[in-house]
Amino acid sequence: MIPNYPLLLGPGATASWRSRREWVKPVDVSPDLDRLRARFGQAQVDVADCYQRWFSDQPKTAMTFGEFLDQWEKVKRDRSSAKSPGNTSASPSWCGYAKDWHLMRDFPEYDAFELLDIFQDDWLNLWYDRRADTNDDYRFEELFRDRTGNTVYDVYAVTNDADFPRFKDALCIEFIQEPGQTVFVPSGWFHQLENLEDTISINHNWTNAFNVPFVVQSILSDFASVEAAIEHERASMTPDEWKNHCQLMLGAVAGIDFASLGQWLACVEDEPTRRIHDLGATVPHPKEPALTLDVTRTTSERFLPLRVAEYGLQSIARFQSILASFNSC
Repeated sequence: MIPNYPLLLGPGATASWRSRREWVKPVDVSPDLDRLRARFGQAQVDVADCYQRWFSDQPKTAMTFGEFLDQWEKVKRDRSSAKSPGNTSASPSWCGYAKDWHLMRDFPEYDAFELLDIFQDDWLNLWYDRRADTNDDYRFEELFRDRTGNTVYDVYAVTNDADFPRFKDALCIEFIQEPGQTVFVPSGWFHQLENLEDTISINHNWTNAFNVPFVVQSILSDFASVEAAIEHERASMTPDEWKNHCQLMLGAVAGIDFASLGQWLACVEDEPTRRIHDLGATVPHPKEPALTLDVTRTTSERFLPLRVAEYGLQSIARFQSILASFNSC
């Protein structure tokens, strides 16, 4: 995570997961739809239709998980029928997947997976787990039938050289993710998947010291875009009205405004501080020179946990200062 490179972990890392024991058939590791229906059939899910486009996403339909599995099985039957000798009917016209299903939130007693050690430094869900105003999180379960592409940008179909002049020079890393394997997608990397078989995917989004700059920069970029988009209305508002309206729109666009960003940074500040104390060290003085990623990368394994915690604490302080400068404008 320090160099922000992709990572592929073998199936041994997830061998003990309950989801791997109970969600798939032992013979061919295909999704066990009957068992899933019995356990989660009444849950509410949003199902996206991948054959249609709605702005930069796909249209979604709310249904029970059991109803989604019924649709899934119907598509499988239609697909098998279409492949039978002498059948000239078209392939199924519906391609749906249960998108961003918060199973961990909806079934907190069901431990579907255990977060791997290398991903334990999770500032995002640390904040969400402590919030009293929401029970949301950033842990998702996705269920797809085969040949479902889950992406905003189709990186296989870029034909506009004017919009993407350097696309032909882009580096592409292509591989097949086998059952049980885990993929780390680095911040800022475009990615696309194509499911070769019926698939269940567990996704865990998080933020820590090494990718928080990407998160904060994205929020600041969205804020600049909001200001530019409504600049023509600025003269009709008082300074406070302008500031409040920009924050309202930022929350709608980015899912977070400056107030929530400040609350998040203040909340997670405790985590690196606790780790520094647990390691028997002293929290760095604010006037001490800030650590850099290069220093952290070259730190010996013995001192790496301490340097990571120090870097995280200093990163939070830096972004709190940046946020304060915006709020004072």
